Amino acid sequence: MIKGLKKRVFLAIALLLLGLVPLLDAIARIACDGLWFQEVDYFNEFVLRRTTQGAIWTLVLTATLAFFWGNFWLVG
Repeated sequence: MIKGLKKRVFLAIALLLLGLVPLLDAIARIACDGLWFQEVDYFNEFVLRRTTQGAIWTLVLTATLAFFWGNFWLVG
């Protein structure tokens, strides 16, 4: 029983670390872009770009989830 628990804990830690690596990479890239845009005095454009990308992502996600929810509702 202890052996199986150790495997699960190890697997959970490994998956957590594998998930953190891309997240930290994305944060570092966004921070680097923000610093660069700030250095060349275009930080407002950077914020506008990120805000627009976030809004479009949210709209597409909402439309996709609504589409899938509608299909599941029709099937059910």
